Parts: sequence; C-alpha cells; structure tokens
Amino acid sequence: MRPFMLQKPDMIVSSLEPSVRSLCREWAHSEVASIEAVLSLIYSLAEIIQSGFLSSNDDLSTRAKSLVLQVLSSEVSRCGAYVVNTTFFEIICRYDKLLMASQRSLPSLLEAFLDARGLLHPSARLRARVVYLFCRFVKAHRQLLGDYVGTVLTQLAPLLAVSPAVNSLFTDDDQMFLYEATSTMIVFGSLNVQLKEQYMKELVGSLLQKFLAANDELCKTYLEKVPTDSTEMMDSLRQYLHRMVACLDEQLLPALPNIFSKFLSSASSHKTLHDFLLLVSQIFARLKSKVLNSGLDIRALFDLLWSVHSSEHDLADEVVARNLCYLNRAYLQMVLSIIANDLLPLVANCGSDFMAPLSASLLSFCTCSDTVAQKVAVSTIAKLMWRCFNNNTIAFIDISVWEQSIITVHVSVFSVVSIEEFLKLEFDAVIRNVLPLEIAHKLPEYLNSLKGKELDKKMDELFAQLRSQRSAA
Repeated sequence: MRPFMLQKPDMIVSSLEPSVRSLCREWAHSEVASIEAVLSLIYSLAEIIQSGFLSSNDDLSTRAKSLVLQVLSSEVSRCGAYVVNTTFFEIICRYDKLLMASQRSLPSLLEAFLDARGLLHPSARLRARVVYLFCRFVKAHRQLLGDYVGTVLTQLAPLLAVSPAVNSLFTDDDQMFLYEATSTMIVFGSLNVQLKEQYMKELVGSLLQKFLAANDELCKTYLEKVPTDSTEMMDSLRQYLHRMVACLDEQLLPALPNIFSKFLSSASSHKTLHDFLLLVSQIFARLKSKVLNSGLDIRALFDLLWSVHSSEHDLADEVVARNLCYLNRAYLQMVLSIIANDLLPLVANCGSDFMAPLSASLLSFCTCSDTVAQKVAVSTIAKLMWRCFNNNTIAFIDISVWEQSIITVHVSVFSVVSIEEFLKLEFDAVIRNVLPLEIAHKLPEYLNSLKGKELDKKMDELFAQLRSQRSAA
C-alpha cells in the first residue's frame, strides 16, 4: 500500500495552503521546527503529487505551483537557521523550471544567494552547500540574469580573491563553483565585448595566480621529496610534468635544471630513459627558444645516452631489444626537436668536442636495421644542414653508407630535393666539393628532370655507386 501522502496529494496541498500563507506572513514569530516542516513538504511536492505537476495545468498542479512561488517570494530565508536556509535554497534549484516560467522572484532570490542568508552565512557547512546550489542556479537561469551581471560580479569579487586570508569563507573546491558561476554570468551577461573581455581577464588572472602558486609549491616538493629509486613515483612525477608542460609556459623554466638532474640520476633502465626523452621533446616543442634562458646544460643527457649506445646489450632478449629500439627513436626525435625548435645554441654551448660524437651518432643510425630510426636520422641530418646553410655557412656531413631501405632512400631523396630547391648555389658548391665528379654531374640532372619513384630509383643507383667507390677505397 502506498504511503498516505502519495494516496491523498489533494489533502496535503489543501492543508499546506493555510500553513504557507501563515508562514509567509509570520515567519519571524514561528518556530524553526514549524518552518522546517512546511519547507520540507514544499520540497517534497514533486514526490507527493507524482504527476509532473510543473508541466500540468490541472487544479491540483496549479495550486501546488502557487505554494512553491509563495515560499520563494517570501522572506522566510531571513530566519537564518541552517536547516531552514538550506532547504530554501534546495527548493530554488529543485523548481528552477517553475522559476523560468515565473521570473518575478529571480532578483530577490539572487540577492538571497549573495548575502548573509547564502554565500556569506556564518555556517561553513551551509556556505559549502549554497555555493554549489548558486552555481546550479546561475547555469539554469543564465539567459535571465544578464541585467544583474555587473552587480553580482562586484559582490563576488572579494570571494574570488587569491589570498587565503581574504578568501577564508570557502575551501578551494568550493571556490571552483564560484569561478564557474562567475564565468557563466560573464559569458551570458548583457555586457559589451570589451567589458566581457576585461572581466574574463581578471577572472582568469586570479585563477592563474592561484594555480601557479600551488604548482610552484607542488613542483618544488615533488622534485625534492620523490625518491629516485622508486620507479612508480618517478613515473608519476613524469606524468605530472607532462601535464604541467601542456598547461604552463615560461613559468616552468626555473625548474628545468632540477627536473633534468632529477631524472638523469634515476635513469636506471632503457624504458625510464625513453620516457624521460619524450618529456624532454615535449618541453622543447612547447617552450622552444625560451629554453635557452633556463640555464639548462644538456651535455649530461647526451653523455648518458651515448654511454648507453656504446654499451653491450643482449639483443637476443626481446624486451631489451624492443626497449633499446624505442630509446633510439626517442633520442633521434629529441635531437630533431632541438633543431626544429631553434635550440641549436644548447648544442653549441656543449663545447668543441661535442659535435664529432653527435655527428657520428646521427650517421650511425642511417645504417641501422630500424627503418623508422633511419628515417628520423636522415630527416635530422637534412634539417641540420638546412640550418647551417640558412646561416650562410657551407657545412656538410661526410657521406655514409646508406642502408638499402625504401623509406630511407625516399626520405634521403626528399631531403636532397628540398635543399637543392631552396639553397641552389650552396647546394651546388657542396656537391662539387663532396661528391665524385661523375656523380656530381648526374645528381643535378636527376633532380631537375625526374620525380617520384623514377627519381628514387636513379638516386638509389647513385647511392649504390657511392657505396661501391667507398668500399673500393
């Protein structure tokens, strides 16, 4: 059998009508328990009637809707009691569709949210609930609150302050609802474009200051406290830094030397070093030439990588071979990132004895069995040559024995074509000095008259001729 209230909704509404009228007139002289009882029944009308009364126009639904509007138009929230005010604001959000159809109460309800009845109430527990309900209220009525945006933002400004001493009314989590409500009102408010832009900049600036302060503290703590011998914690730190690189800009620069030092001291396996190189490439791609102002010394990273390359590895072990393969690719991608993002001064600052092992390292990957690494190595060398040419410096790298790979041949040809197209005079000067006379004559002819697979085929023949001559020598 259904509960009595659900069986006799008409009787409940009939008994509520005089109680609501009395409450709206005499709330100041009513007991808190009595007010709570009436408000609780108003809140529960949706369950009591069970007929979607908000969208119905029958007599019972009309009377029930009138009761809700009477309560929301009253001053009962000035009672101040926790249970009364909480229920009052819950009613506002529960019957938001009714308020959309009857908007007369919106200004007074907005005022109730903003003053000592709501967001400024002495009870921290009530404020925490009201700030969430306020966010819901603003989002539900965003199209109707446009004329009140200026007033609301003025009243909310102190609550959005960065200083914890000023903003002691809300926890950080609670304050996020304030930011969400504020941004919603700015976007949908009846403000001109310039004013919206100004408000959004102020809002974002406040958020950014809080975020940067928190991140500085977190980053400092993590870099100091995370043990380097804990693979799991170092991996979590790396993932955190990936996200910070995506979010921040030059704010991350002061921490770069410590980040590199931390991870280099913990690079205990091919995989951990590979994962760190992915982070390094992301940093270079994100910050570009700004990295040059970070005081970063990249020599230690290269020395560690070259040490790994020169060590003996059990390539019969599938896991070791796979991890080494991925590490080599990440290494080449990092070097390519240095060149592509105008970070060559990082390399130049490593000393005169640095370029020889770097060149030898790049050339060695042009003859490795991993075609992906070959492709990246050739692209890296081509971009490095481009940078040298672009700086009016005729620089060349000694011809290596190219692996017979379709991918490598194609990328090599593409690189040569690009250099010849954009730097024709320098290119001609280089090939006359580097290549045998016969090949130096054929190369420009092929580049100017052939395309696609036919060009790849002829260039492959030239590479074979070079290999043959070098082998004979």
